This record gives sequence, structure tokens and C-alpha cells, in this order.
Amino acid sequence: MKKGFLVPLALCASLTCQAGDYIFEPVFSVDERYEDNLLLQINPSHVNWISTVSPAVRLGYLLESGDLVANFKWNQLIYHNESTLNVAEKLFNADYLYNGELFSFNLNGDYSIQSSLTTELGSTGSGQLSNVQLLRTNRIIAPTFSYRLTERDTLQLGYSYNDVTYEKSSTNSGLSDYISQQLSTSASHKLSERQQVSLSGSYSLFKAPSADQNSTTISYQAGWQYSFSEKTQLGLSIGMRNTDTESLGGRIKSSTSGHIFSANLDRATEWGSISVNAGQQLNPASTGQQQQATTFSARTIYNINERWYTSLSVNYLKSDATSGANSNNRTYATLSPALNWRWTPETKLELSYSYRQQQFDNENDARVGNSVQLQFIYQPQINHR
Repeated sequence: MKKGFLVPLALCASLTCQAGDYIFEPVFSVDERYEDNLLLQINPSHVNWISTVSPAVRLGYLLESGDLVANFKWNQLIYHNESTLNVAEKLFNADYLYNGELFSFNLNGDYSIQSSLTTELGSTGSGQLSNVQLLRTNRIIAPTFSYRLTERDTLQLGYSYNDVTYEKSSTNSGLSDYISQQLSTSASHKLSERQQVSLSGSYSLFKAPSADQNSTTISYQAGWQYSFSEKTQLGLSIGMRNTDTESLGGRIKSSTSGHIFSANLDRATEWGSISVNAGQQLNPASTGQQQQATTFSARTIYNINERWYTSLSVNYLKSDATSGANSNNRTYATLSPALNWRWTPETKLELSYSYRQQQFDNENDARVGNSVQLQFIYQPQINHR
């Protein structure tokens, strides 16, 4: 095990919860995972046994008008039969919130260093996994300003800056650094205690220097939110976007348009909960160009009794390039049932299975992987005063 792992672990062990308005919530987890097709190849050559040790801590300071909260997590991944893949991932997030009588301000910052094996299957990834593992560094800063005009009307202005870089490699990884920025504004109006409508617009910039591609996107959408009860909420939004792209120093130009939408349903019951989400949006991606991602996800939790509960998660992603080559156009789906046991108020065990399937549009065969994971989680119960 790498010595760097001892640093955050010592931090978690040495800090103590302080009185007053401070938050200190340490979490420690260990999991063992079996993968029969880690890289999602058409013809996998071997299986993998992976151990992950993850200390984490949530720190915060609560104020009368808001709060400041920070989260830090360290993932030490150990590949028992392929030690060249061993890696330490670091994730840090800080969030500051100020609430005034009419004005509110939120500042969110995120810094993470993760393995390309972790990131490349998501909606901003290429879908390509390689045994030449690269570290992906992501930096995000996102301030948001809100102003309440009346009891029913609110204006919001937001900005986000996202900088993604990959570790340099002697081989051609096909992964591109990129920077994306977005300026957005929205207006919302409460029709009633249960119902709200909104209008929003945004202007986005995307730049991938190594792929010599720049693009701008203008989008707008209308939204509707409705609360059937305290336990059931529904949200819908739909709109359009237009994207202009330049490549090869501006010698090649293209313009595309498309729909954007999102829908979500959340319901809590006596036996558990259910959440369903669907959407389509344009995302920056490590392919060196933006990708239109169509997504669907559903998760349900069923409480067997006070200590035992089960969950089932389903995810679907259809990713399409907006311009240029389409070799990374793909469909990716997962199915993950899990069984959880609350051993004590501070400890939990989870046994889960995951089925993964990915197919690129330019391939005839799907890539299929199965994994089984056993995870132990320890979270001390600390009372805040």
C-alpha cells in the first residue's frame, strides 16, 4: 500500500469534534470487488480482484446566515493481479452558502484526481478503457447569485468553469484536455405552494486545444415543478440548443441544433423510496468534442426491516458526437441490485452485483462485464452541539 494513504487516515484519526457550530463527520470504508471484464473488451483476457480503502471526512462551520462545508475523500485502489494499475484517487469539494433576506450567494469548488478507468464510462467520457491508466485532474468553480423579487418571483445568475487535464503518456490515449465555461440565468415563479414554473437560458464555451476544436452553445428551456405531497415531487423541463463549432484553426465550421430536456420523479413511502430521472443535454467530453448525452436512471430502495434493505439501480446512456468523427458514439447500460445490512448504528455491510454493457455504433458486438462487490462502511455517530 502506498504511504500517501496514511496522510488522510492520520488526519481523520487526529481531529476531534468541536463544540458549537462545527461539523466533523468521518467515514471509513473498505470493499473487495471481482471484475470479469474490467476494461469492457469484446474478448476479455483475464479477471481482476480489486481492493479499495477509502477514508473520508466532512468538515463544516454553520453560520446564522449560511454555512461552509468541505468534503475530502481518498480512494486507494489495489489491483491484486495487475499491480501496475494501483492508484490513489483524491476528491475534494467545498461549498459556501449565504442566505440573506432577499439575496443569496452560493460558491462551489471541486478538485479531483481520478483514474481514467473510473471516469471514462460516464457522460463526459470517451467510453474507451485501456490498461495504460491515466490520471484525470478536474477543477471546477461555480458561483451562483439569487435575488428574490417578491415572495413568488426569483432571479438567478450562475457561472461555471470546468478545467479537465489528463496525465501525459508516451502512447496515444485518445483522451483530450478541455476547458468548458457556462453563463446561465433563470427566472422562476411560484404559482402556488405546490407548483412552480421557470424560464432559463445559457451561453457555453468549449475548447479542446489538442483536438483543435472550439464551440459555442446557446440554449434556452422552460420548466415546471409540482409537489403532490411532501413525499412526492415531479419536475419537467424542455428546450432547444444551437451549437457552432470550429476546427483546424477555423477552416472547418459547422452548426448543429438539438432538443434538451429533463424529467424527474421522486417518491418516498413507508416501505422505501423510488427515484426516476431522464434527460438529454450537451456535455463537454474527453473525446475532444462535445457529446449529446441521452440518459435514463432509476433507483428504488425497499426496507425489509429496521436493519435490512435492498436496492436496485438502472442506468442508460446514449452518447453521440455533435460534429466530426463518430467513432465514440456509444450506448452504455448498467443494472445493479444490492443487499444492505445495518450491522450497528455506525457500521453497514453491502453486497452488490453489477451488470455492464457497452456498444459502439461502429461495432457489431457488445462489450459485457460483470462484477460482485462486498463493502464495509464505518461512520462514527458524533453529536453536534
